[in-house]
Amino acid sequence: RYDDPALRAALGLSLSAADAVFDALDANGDGAISRSELAAYLKGNGYGDPKYRCTADAIWQMLDINADGAVSRSELRSGYLTYSALRTALGMGNR
Repeated sequence: RYDDPALRAALGLSLSAADAVFDALDANGDGAISRSELAAYLKGNGYGDPKYRCTADAIWQMLDINADGAVSRSELRSGYLTYSALRTALGMGNR
């Protein structure tokens, strides 16, 4: 894990990047990302083809850690630090 802030900075894993993506995903500004917000974001970023439905589902499974039907800012941050493929899919760098 990348819990050490100095290590995150050295690897280019700034939480501000994750927060910027969270803000972009949280279209209604309620402080949580819904499945529909994630799907809309992915569609707008080149994942709109139905063949990418499994991508949206896989991303949702990675992010909704507590399975409450919403992704919190801390859940997105955790996914950002853990999964490089997630950063790529959500346009968070380190491609």
